[in-house]
Amino acid sequence: MRLFWSVAFLSVATLGCEVLVPDNDDNNGSFPDAGADVDAEVDADDFVPPEPVEARVRAADAMPQVRVEAGSFDMGREGAGDEMPVRSVTISAAFWMDRHEVTVGQWQSCVDGGGCDAGLAGTWAELGSCNWKSEFGTEVPMNCVGSIGAEAYCTHVGGELPTEAQWEYAARGTDGRGWAWGDDAPDCRTTVWSNPGECDKSGSDVVEARVRDTSPWGVRDMGGNVREWVQDSYLADAYEMLPATDPVYLEESTHRVHRGGYFGDRNIDNLRATFRHRSFPDTRQPQQGFRCIGGQP
Repeated sequence: MRLFWSVAFLSVATLGCEVLVPDNDDNNGSFPDAGADVDAEVDADDFVPPEPVEARVRAADAMPQVRVEAGSFDMGREGAGDEMPVRSVTISAAFWMDRHEVTVGQWQSCVDGGGCDAGLAGTWAELGSCNWKSEFGTEVPMNCVGSIGAEAYCTHVGGELPTEAQWEYAARGTDGRGWAWGDDAPDCRTTVWSNPGECDKSGSDVVEARVRDTSPWGVRDMGGNVREWVQDSYLADAYEMLPATDPVYLEESTHRVHRGGYFGDRNIDNLRATFRHRSFPDTRQPQQGFRCIGGQP
């Protein structure tokens, strides 16, 4: 399990939040060196991603969104700890999900407009591999932001964070696939991650850098780049305890759930659409970003 001791000590000193505990996954290595990588050309070929059923742009931040229809799907994965038991879950209403993760430029606009508190996110100077106030431009995902900052942004643009069930449904669709793009294990062209010995990543890429990382609904970047906060507090036996229709766990808890893989992941299971990560709600680490649902076009 990664310990990230240097990251933890620096974060306590500069960000004033709880000690950064290890995530519940294993990358079989230390945290990557600081720095964002922008190499979208690795995916420049004739691959055509799935088309969304319907698309629009949210007016508040010019975020492209795709419509995810109401429906039922099998949530979870057998033999995978807190992802069990696999059960049929129903999402009772359609929703609009951000096509990609919220970017640095969008976050900066929220701060400039008074909707987001600059103190809720980490910068490059405070913690390496943070994209905000770095040299990596405005189209990289906003990371190093806790769940409180993510919620504030979504509220500012008229939306909210997705629930854990909505997130997994948007990533998997109804066919039970293992990853957002299907059942084939990822390689360097599939998503932004650190495939050992092939594409070790020192930071995130621009959003939508890997078009193969597209869900059946047309949502991008759900397998890698940065992980994404959801509404749910962490409950180990959530799949046994919560209702089968529109499940969400909002009780106060020491940990919050975030979903998807990130640029430093070296374990393909961490990129699965079913995998559940957890961290303190105010944790601000380079692997954590977010996207919203809802808001007006």
